[in-house]
Amino acid sequence: MGWHYVDRGDPADYDLKYGYSTPTNWTPIQDAHYHELDISPYVPVGAKKVRLNVVVRGTTSLRTFGLRKRGQQNMYNVEAITTQIANVHIRGQKEIVLDDSRIIEYYCTAVPSGNKLDMICIAVEGWWMED
Repeated sequence: MGWHYVDRGDPADYDLKYGYSTPTNWTPIQDAHYHELDISPYVPVGAKKVRLNVVVRGTTSLRTFGLRKRGQQNMYNVEAITTQIANVHIRGQKEIVLDDSRIIEYYCTAVPSGNKLDMICIAVEGWWMED
């Protein structure tokens, strides 16, 4: 038994947008703790893993956005993007294992003195289904 990849195709926009264009449809909590992120509207029932295209921008360098499987407790198997330069976009593809709820967890660096991730955009590229 194995998994096969399903390419979502060519979406017209990001699924989750914060600080990119109007309307912003998601406001992430930036407090250095993990929070739930429901991606079930974009990923079908039965998906085992998802591939996300993530773009972030920070008002300073060293702002981090992380993703992990829901319920995971440790930091050693986490997908993350860290800004290198202020006000410059950084992009990455992230693959996250899913549970049946299709809810994952995200993390944003805490906001000291207003320095934050001022843009986070996520598009579902595809998912893996069990054969």
